[in-house]
Amino acid sequence: MDRLINRFIFFISIGLLLQSCLSEDELSFPPEESSDTLQVVQSTGIVTLLNALGDSILGVNNLCFEFLFPIELGFNNDITIEVDDMAGLLEAVNSQSLGLNIDGIVFPVLVAQGSTLKNIEGEEDLLKLLTDCGIPSFKDDFHRFFTKCFDLVYPVSLLDQNGETHTIDNAEQYFDFKIDQGFAYQPRFVFPLGAEVFSEDTIISIDGYFGLYEIFNSCPDCPELFFSTDAGYNNRYTFTVNFPGKHDLFSYDWYINDDFVETDGVGVDGDHMLKETFPPGVYEICVKAVTDKCQEGTYYCEVIEVEEFCPELHFEFSHAVDTPSVFQFIADFQLKDEIPYVWKVFQEDILLYSETEEPGGDNKMFFEFDTGAYETCIFTETDLCPEGVWYCEEIEVADLCPQLFFEYEKLDSATYQFFAEFEGMTEIPYLWAIYVNDDLIHSEEDGQGRDNLMEYQFHSPGVYEICLHTETDRCPEGATYCEELVIE
Repeated sequence: MDRLINRFIFFISIGLLLQSCLSEDELSFPPEESSDTLQVVQSTGIVTLLNALGDSILGVNNLCFEFLFPIELGFNNDITIEVDDMAGLLEAVNSQSLGLNIDGIVFPVLVAQGSTLKNIEGEEDLLKLLTDCGIPSFKDDFHRFFTKCFDLVYPVSLLDQNGETHTIDNAEQYFDFKIDQGFAYQPRFVFPLGAEVFSEDTIISIDGYFGLYEIFNSCPDCPELFFSTDAGYNNRYTFTVNFPGKHDLFSYDWYINDDFVETDGVGVDGDHMLKETFPPGVYEICVKAVTDKCQEGTYYCEVIEVEEFCPELHFEFSHAVDTPSVFQFIADFQLKDEIPYVWKVFQEDILLYSETEEPGGDNKMFFEFDTGAYETCIFTETDLCPEGVWYCEEIEVADLCPQLFFEYEKLDSATYQFFAEFEGMTEIPYLWAIYVNDDLIHSEEDGQGRDNLMEYQFHSPGVYEICLHTETDRCPEGATYCEELVIE
């Protein structure tokens, strides 16, 4: 081990080694050529994890996984060490300093969660593992304290998701940049940078993520706020506060895009929930709290992107009872009782009729058609569906001729009674007619309040044709029904 430590001293200055808290009994370094073969990945995830391991509340026993050692870790001076067990890892964690600290790891890493083995292939897998264990990511920790416990000295540079550099001139620009990068983005700072710590009224030079965590760890004791997000139907969101000690926190406030919404918490008999329906857009939802031990205040935020939501409209239709020319339309979609919509009837793209249905209406429309082709539609336009949405059905209305029919009975040897039996017979005019060899020998009008009967005495044997006939505005070609009757 003395030989390895001597090599370490050869590569870094004596001053840097003295500045750190590492001793030759705490860390062993691999041969110098190993730094050329090991691919150390700079990782905010490993910095976050090691910071959590040093936390007296979390500690080793509360991790939801175990490393399968050995693992290789990289220091901020490009030296790599191999750690053989948890005791060695904790020694490395506790021996870090601003001058010498761990900022990278060699992937892949094998971990065990209960009886399951997982291969951590890269930074994305490591961040997911931390999330599964309830360990806040660097992004979560940074946003927890940024502008409340400290601010950055501007300008600062950050890399976006594509590795391109962006210059940030103030906190507002940073939050806009964060929203643009999406929810999963982890801040990738270009070091060194300066940080102004409010409680110390001083500016500190930061060379890496370890330095930022040193600031986080010195910030006031503020509650770790958190809420879950549930996106429901019709862009109805439910945000539920879910953090340890929420029942001990007297009150906290909900904000949407920095606008105050309501106060929640046990002091106001709150339900620890915020329910909102959002039009399409991007929104930042925050809970903020100020306590006796956290006078600067703390907050937790999430950004949601709400897509346009248009209901799937639909209706059913049928002929109205007793009136074939009248159609009944009944709306049949999930939000029919909650949103306004409009019934529309078109013929050759000309609007013939329009009827607005308000929430709580009967969701029905009746319309009487003439012969022809029509398009019947429902349309709605709401805050959640600003462009509007349509549902239409083509309706072809043929000649609306009644289905004529009659029955008859014999009264004596030569006299018969005929009585009409069809839908609408009391409402339209029609004609009884008796033919012999296509010659009309008798006719009489009926319908429209008459008795709908014809009585006739035949004077000679033969074959007779008994007919009903009608012509109306809705049946311009007319309709006829006939039966043969043989008189012996």
